[in-house]
Amino acid sequence: MDFNFTEEQQAAVEAARAVFSGVVPDAVPSPALVPGAVAEDIDRPLWAALAAGDLLSLTLSPEHGGAGLDLIALCLVLRESAKVLARVPVLETCTVAMAIQRYGDEALAAELLPAVGRGELVLTVGANGRSGHDPAELAVTARPDGDARWAAGDGSGADGDARWAAGDGSGADGDARWAAGDGSGADGDARWAAGDGSGADGDARWAAGDGSGADGDARWAAGDGSGADGDARWAAGDGSGADGDARWAAGDGSGADGDGGNSSETVWVLDGVQSAVPWAQTANWIAVPAHTGEGRAVLALVSRGQDGVTIAEQVSTSGELFGEVRLDAVRIGRRELIDAAGAWEWLHALLTTGTCALALGLGEAVLAMTSQYTGKREQFGFPVATFQSVAVQTADRYIDLRAMEVTLWQAAWRIATGGSGALPPAGDVAVAKIWASDGVRRVVQTAQHLHGGFGADTDYPLHRFHAWAKQIELSLGPAAAHEEALGDLLAAHSLD
Repeated sequence: MDFNFTEEQQAAVEAARAVFSGVVPDAVPSPALVPGAVAEDIDRPLWAALAAGDLLSLTLSPEHGGAGLDLIALCLVLRESAKVLARVPVLETCTVAMAIQRYGDEALAAELLPAVGRGELVLTVGANGRSGHDPAELAVTARPDGDARWAAGDGSGADGDARWAAGDGSGADGDARWAAGDGSGADGDARWAAGDGSGADGDARWAAGDGSGADGDARWAAGDGSGADGDARWAAGDGSGADGDARWAAGDGSGADGDGGNSSETVWVLDGVQSAVPWAQTANWIAVPAHTGEGRAVLALVSRGQDGVTIAEQVSTSGELFGEVRLDAVRIGRRELIDAAGAWEWLHALLTTGTCALALGLGEAVLAMTSQYTGKREQFGFPVATFQSVAVQTADRYIDLRAMEVTLWQAAWRIATGGSGALPPAGDVAVAKIWASDGVRRVVQTAQHLHGGFGADTDYPLHRFHAWAKQIELSLGPAAAHEEALGDLLAAHSLD
């Protein structure tokens, strides 16, 4: 068995080190010295450098301008980013892009992903739910839009706006754009479709069989669809009428509109709250896990500036700007809703594994910092690193890091390759979380202890690493919870 990284993965590490070499952790104010966020935006120059180095497109397929590498390569880059506390959403942007590429609408992927690789778009994800304790998908509901401007061939579509095309004209509505075969539909606005064109109205939206009805607004329903109008609410038998508002009444409901006025373009409505969304205020798109009425987990892509989206400022333990994203009747089209089975679970596994990579990189940087300090700090004429108690503590933390590393690569390999195992990949992810959550905490605590007063000095970078480590630990959740999840998997699967 070959446990070495591939040449492409090693090249990604070298490129990442080159980009991150100029980053210093104290480029922004200390989180211990400011009441709010340490900055209002991500590190834009670093983001541009990552894009220029093709690191944001690392896991995108060549058709989207990427290198086509896997989660292991991404984790290698994340590991390097954590060593310098890089203030960029590489984890969130790249994993959401991977989910769109794997499960999302092809047209949407072709539109978004090349821009992601160029650094023009920032993506983030709400993975913490309302409180951080319950599954994130339970915090938001997704339901088909009851306004949905249907065009059912039998007129069964019902809607408050009710632009129906019932064959018998039975659809009734204050706006009542009927297409009754006998012209019996009557309305103050009277968009009739009388077979003989006899419907008369001040607005005169006739639908003469020969299309001869003429009107300044001319919402005709000519049998051949030839009626033309700037608003053009036609009821052509072949649905050929086209309009920017396009409330067509084609027998097959094929009319398409940005307002979702057809039966093929399902419109979904989102309601709920996602807390602690990283850099939500600067992201262009937010991936929001949600659940349907049937209890299925889905993944919605929401534009930050969309109607019904409000973002309240939150500040992470590390001092970064997070957001509470509230969704009030936010309407999205079908292509912005990923309802493929397992899509959210897969994205969540990517996020978790990537967070473990951040924990590993941060821990390695802190242990190296501690080694350098204890090698120079002298007591009784000797470096404190030579004292047995110091050596034992640092050796224990080195073992923690090696355990964090091997469990990380096992989880990343299972997800990236679909490799088989006695347990599902969720078991390997749980083991990686157990070690990362406890391990990164033990590393920074030992470092603080061995640094003495320097560990709390805001002019020394260790306290920043401590804050970031605590944020990572909180993101992963307590190790005890992951041990319980692992126990459930062991109980459900035979290891014979």
